[in-house]
Amino acid sequence: MNKSQPLVSVPDYYSFQAWRDIALSCLRPDAVEWICRFALVFLYAYRLERDNMPKTNQKQASAYGVTFVTINLTEADQKKFAGWISGIVEEWPTLFSQLIADGYKVGVTWDDNNACFIASLTGKVEGEVNYNKCIVARSSEWHEALQLLHYKHLIVCAAGDWTKHQSAASWG
Repeated sequence: MNKSQPLVSVPDYYSFQAWRDIALSCLRPDAVEWICRFALVFLYAYRLERDNMPKTNQKQASAYGVTFVTINLTEADQKKFAGWISGIVEEWPTLFSQLIADGYKVGVTWDDNNACFIASLTGKVEGEVNYNKCIVARSSEWHEALQLLHYKHLIVCAAGDWTKHQSAASWG
């Protein structure tokens, strides 16, 4: 394959079949569908944000101020998480994509200092209980960080109300 050519042509960029074919060429078949679902969730989130979010410069964005909400999992919560995710692993990508459709901004980044992925979930719908609030989760695996984030939102926070947890104006 010529390295200057894209793996997927532009019309096929959001096609499950195109991503599946690429994944099959380099991954175990049993992991392919799961990985493709994740790829489509992220592409959907990117497209949703790109097409629907107002264009702002950095100075305007920082003026809005995000409140960071701390939600720590206990040992018991961690055990419950393992049972929860194993029960919904097949439909989890679809459930998670609903958060994005509900107006939450999702981010994933690598943290060199702690050698882990950080996933963040920020409420972006004005008037909603979690507007301009952000929760985070960390894990050595990016998909587990997202799953932990979803667990905190749905289970620990009783259907998504973060207001009962400790918050701060800055994170760090």
